[in-house]
Amino acid sequence: MTGEISRSPEESEKIGKYIADKLKAGDVVGFTGELGTGKTFFIRTICNTLGVKDLVTSPTFTLMHIYSGREKILHLDCFRIKSPREAEMLGLDEYFNSRYICLIEWADKIISLLPESAIHIALRHVPDKPAWRAITIRGL
Repeated sequence: MTGEISRSPEESEKIGKYIADKLKAGDVVGFTGELGTGKTFFIRTICNTLGVKDLVTSPTFTLMHIYSGREKILHLDCFRIKSPREAEMLGLDEYFNSRYICLIEWADKIISLLPESAIHIALRHVPDKPAWRAITIRGL
């Protein structure tokens, strides 16, 4: 799957479930897109599909949440990260290639730190279609 158009939250949920079914410990998934494109929605869908029972919210101010389901999941939000160097100083890169599935919002802020094997998911608004999203998936 490389390019999709989602016309509704239900279609986005199906795509999120498809992604979740392919993930395993050690996978790093970077999400990019403007505010409101659905990064947290996709991560919530992935977490729920993987058996997370906790409320999945964006860790904008705490930087990370850790969830347990069928796999351990690390949810990072890099919105407030200023540079890859800052992320390194915080030790965020130590979680890549670990026992976690790493799901990263605003991954473009730390793109140089992501492993070559990272999965990249870009979300975009579709002009004149408020509920639609253009979704590009690479590396899955």
